Amino acid sequence: MTIIVATVGVDLLCAIAAFLLERHSQQTEIKTFGSAAFWTTTQMLTVSSQIKNPISVGGWILDIFMEIYAISVIATPAHSRASSKSAGKRSTPSAEWQAVPSSRPDETVVLLVLHGAAAALAVAESPTGQ
Repeated sequence: MTIIVATVGVDLLCAIAAFLLERHSQQTEIKTFGSAAFWTTTQMLTVSSQIKNPISVGGWILDIFMEIYAISVIATPAHSRASSKSAGKRSTPSAEWQAVPSSRPDETVVLLVLHGAAAALAVAESPTGQ
């Protein structure tokens, strides 16, 4: 649960930083806090998005930080849990993948809800509402 709370906090701080760093850059797609939250959340989940940011040097540094955080705090522990669940068994990529959500469903649900909330906020704040 501590990782979830820390990740939500880091995500919110990164969204604020992304909004402040990127909103005035030419060709940016981050113009609202919602679009910044969507971008940072997808980066933190190592999913990425179709937004072509970062544009600014500060945004690049922020993106590298988020990728390091995502790999070291989110992806590596999830893989470790999956590997430990399948230890001693014949391991296949699909078996490891299936072990991740079932090993800590609370983390998976919170991260998916966070991603959905960021997407909804981005849509709600968009000029066309789409």
